[in-house]
Amino acid sequence: MTVITTTASPLESPEKVGLTSRQVQAACYLVQGYSWKESAEKSGCSFASVKRWHTDPAFRQYIAEGQRQAFMESCNKLSAGCSLAVDVLTDIMRNSDSDSIRCRAAEITLNTAVKVAEMSALTERIAQLEALLNES
Repeated sequence: MTVITTTASPLESPEKVGLTSRQVQAACYLVQGYSWKESAEKSGCSFASVKRWHTDPAFRQYIAEGQRQAFMESCNKLSAGCSLAVDVLTDIMRNSDSDSIRCRAAEITLNTAVKVAEMSALTERIAQLEALLNES
């Protein structure tokens, strides 16, 4: 039986957390967004099995880790596209014949820059607070 995996494999191997190959298949389908019923059908088990497995903390943890890793991969892809998006906005600001389009591109750029600065400041403050907590 072939194991269907997410684009990133969970940190713990299925054997290490005590999951069967069917549980891994069902979990991977759930991570990909399939319903319990669809996951059961695709992994060759019953809906009742998937429902029962979902009460198992190890099964839920395996799904949660797969979802976390899939989310992180999506964030990495978004991050990689940010540079191109800034280049596009900059090009529009420089080269568009329309004042309203140039203004809108500038507004988007400035608003995003402010959000990045705010997030950076919050990240720094959180790191400082965590350092203080660790000292205690």
